[in-house]
Amino acid sequence: YKLIDLTQAAALTTADRLEGLGRLAVLVVVMAGLALARLLVRYGTGDSDGENVPDVSRAVAKRGGLIHLLPVMFKTAAAGLAIGTGGSVGREGPIVQIGSALAYSLGQWVRMPENRLRTLVACGAAGGIAATFNAPITGVFFGVEIILREFSIEAIFTVMLAAMVADAISQPILGPSLIDIWRSPRIGRGRDG
Repeated sequence: YKLIDLTQAAALTTADRLEGLGRLAVLVVVMAGLALARLLVRYGTGDSDGENVPDVSRAVAKRGGLIHLLPVMFKTAAAGLAIGTGGSVGREGPIVQIGSALAYSLGQWVRMPENRLRTLVACGAAGGIAATFNAPITGVFFGVEIILREFSIEAIFTVMLAAMVADAISQPILGPSLIDIWRSPRIGRGRDG
């Protein structure tokens, strides 16, 4: 969110400064942002996998969760730049990538065995989904069903804990969800129902 907000603010400020172009200034800024995002992906990531959710799922299934952090950082920056300048991409892929890559790096650092490392990667994906979309239950199902594809009790509870903790941490940072705002006494139905 913060990267997207920063990029959007910079894009709008840049478009305002291009006064001579009139309404074309927005188009120029959008095209420049998308071109820069493409360059980040092309030259910053090499031939790495992990461009989308199926690649993360494949990494867990076939490579023990191996996801390299540096290419994911470039892809995350490119996604933030593309979204912030008006590109039609979503937040789901980048957040799954960054959560999974950080979890894999942590697991490698503490020398986790492969079966636990795979679960940790699913925890990273579930935590990212839960925190970004304020949806811990969706994060659990996403991590277990889409990424891990393993329905053991231990895996489910581990992923559930990760999603709940990520959602609880994100609330003070990102603010309340739209549902919480709607239920507030100042907006929507208020206290009277």
